[in-house]
Amino acid sequence: MPKSKKILQGVGLALALSATTATAGMIDFSSAAWAGAVGNSTHTVDGVTASASALLSLPSFLGTPRLSQSSSSGLGINYADWFNGKDDEIDNTERLSIDLGYTAFIEKIVLHKLFTNECLFGFCYDERGKYRLDGGAWQSFTATESGGAGMLAIMVSDSAQTIDFKGSRLVADDFSLKAIHTPEPGTLALLGMGLAGIGALRRRKTA
Repeated sequence: MPKSKKILQGVGLALALSATTATAGMIDFSSAAWAGAVGNSTHTVDGVTASASALLSLPSFLGTPRLSQSSSSGLGINYADWFNGKDDEIDNTERLSIDLGYTAFIEKIVLHKLFTNECLFGFCYDERGKYRLDGGAWQSFTATESGGAGMLAIMVSDSAQTIDFKGSRLVADDFSLKAIHTPEPGTLALLGMGLAGIGALRRRKTA
């Protein structure tokens, strides 16, 4: 069998096998499975781990960052919220880290709870935050009130195992993590079987 055909079949089989270990196409942090995250620094569901940490070094009597969870908006963090008044969202004093447990292709990230109480003295504005993949450079995002009812979908289209989130500005930039979308396992399996099948047909013709 020519080397190119062996490679084609190998790629197909690898994709098919990898599909069996992939998780569902959407990790929904607002689901009941994540309710146990409340009050903990870390929480794991189906191999996916969420962790809360502090970006500012504050006196120990203020406590440590703890995860919060809502059935409508997903994961947030409680920590030093006397400063900005948001006790269940990710702001610039906190970092939410997600470890998928394996490297996956991230299609998009869905954020929630934007623009809640974001009007000061009658003036309303946008909200900004940052995320990064696998500890790399921080990527900025901006949400505007015209972008929907407190929701923002960030199209990522990149592969990573870990994702970190934080707010950008001193006050009023805060949000929660509702979902992370990865490719459906079925799509990968079909692609893998298709490539393996093509390799097998070519092999028969040249036999």
